[in-house]
Amino acid sequence: LDKIDSNKDLELVINSFSESESELVSLMLDYKEIVEKTYSDLAPSVFTDYVFRLASAFHLFYENNPILKASDDDYSKRVLLTKKFVSIM
Repeated sequence: LDKIDSNKDLELVINSFSESESELVSLMLDYKEIVEKTYSDLAPSVFTDYVFRLASAFHLFYENNPILKASDDDYSKRVLLTKKFVSIM
């Protein structure tokens, strides 16, 4: 996700994801904006709501997309998504 250069690249990557993977990626991409909004509005509830939605999206992703039983490409993609999720949480 850090190495995606344009919105077109992002669209191509997201289109290869399942629905639950796409939702997780979309929420993870909102992280910086959420932190800035939380700070500027002095509203910690914005961040707690985001964290709850992110955790829910990860739960759905993990439930619907087996990691250990996945093909090599899917395995790598899902491990990357999991690592990014952990880095945000």
